[in-house]
Amino acid sequence: MSLRKKMIYCAVGAVLALYATQKAPEGLETRTSENGAALVTNAENCTLTPYKCAADKWTNGVGNTHGVNPLKPITMDQVVLDLRRNLKTAETCVNRYFKGEKLNQNQFDAMVSLVFNIGCENARTYYSKAQQKRMPTTLYKLAQAEQFNLMCMRITDFSRAGGKVLKGLLIRREKERRLCLGLEGK
Repeated sequence: MSLRKKMIYCAVGAVLALYATQKAPEGLETRTSENGAALVTNAENCTLTPYKCAADKWTNGVGNTHGVNPLKPITMDQVVLDLRRNLKTAETCVNRYFKGEKLNQNQFDAMVSLVFNIGCENARTYYSKAQQKRMPTTLYKLAQAEQFNLMCMRITDFSRAGGKVLKGLLIRREKERRLCLGLEGK
């Protein structure tokens, strides 16, 4: 008998439909466009069953790592609620540290997707062995200097999980970079 549990997946299209048609609970309204939400959900996929992601974190829904019970599947309504919470958290970071209010919609969506995936702290800082402390990322410094096109070009710097370059992250970062630069579909 196998000890592996069966994965229960959910359709990304169904998640996006619920996200677009359900009214956001108060406090969870987002600026992220449907295009931005689609970028995130397609990159993250969706599962109702918890699993360990490449960074060795318990994950469920659409890349959700908060409050995951490794033994309990979630519902589609919970997937959409968690997606809204996680997008809101990413938006707060982008607004606070990457001058989100000055970004155009494509830049904002791309940065939200990046931060959703790697977290705010990792987008802002990295650990420098030479300095023996966390230092600002080039991405962060470019945003602070309002050099947003150059900032977009640095999105592809973040293609590692658990110290390894992953093909899926390379693909995702290229999509984010292209969206950020307004090149998607070209």
